[in-house]
Amino acid sequence: MTGRRIAGGSVPYLLLVPVVLVLAAILGYPIYYLVKLSLQRYGLLELVQNDLFDVGADLCVPFGVTDRLRVEQGSVDRLEQWCDELNADLPMLKSFILPGGTEASARLHVARTTCRRAERDALVANEENGINPLVLAYLNRLSDFLFIAARIANAEAGRDEPLWRPGG
Repeated sequence: MTGRRIAGGSVPYLLLVPVVLVLAAILGYPIYYLVKLSLQRYGLLELVQNDLFDVGADLCVPFGVTDRLRVEQGSVDRLEQWCDELNADLPMLKSFILPGGTEASARLHVARTTCRRAERDALVANEENGINPLVLAYLNRLSDFLFIAARIANAEAGRDEPLWRPGG
C-alpha cells in the first residue's frame, strides 16, 4: 500500500476501473464472432483485452507511485500502428457510418462507445486526482482502433457499411 488515498467522493474515478473492465468483457463478443467467421483480426482484440487489464492495474495505484505496472508509450504506439495498417485497406469515408452491418461490427461499435465513456471518466479522474497520461492516450487511440476494426469486420465479411442519411 502507498499510504496515499484517492478521494472517496470521486465518483468518476471509482467508476473508471469497472468501465475499463466492462470494455474488456465486451470485446469477448466480437472476438467470438470473428473467430467463428474465421476472420483474422481477433488476435489484435485479444491483445487489447490484456492491455485493458494493464490499464485497470495502472488506475488502481495512484499515479506517481513507482515499481507498479503502468501503461507505457509502446502500447499507444502499437495501437497507432494498427490503425494506420488497417485503415490503409479501407475505402475513404464519404459519410458517417452507423453501427452495424455484421454482428461483430455492431459489437465493436458498442466497445468503441464504452471506450469513449472510459476516456471521458478518465479525463475527469485526471482532473480530480491525476492519472498516468498514457492511460488517456491509450483510451483515445483504442476508440479509433475499435472504429477501424468495426469497419474491417464488415469489409472482411463482404458487408457494406450502413451509412447515415441525414434527414432519413
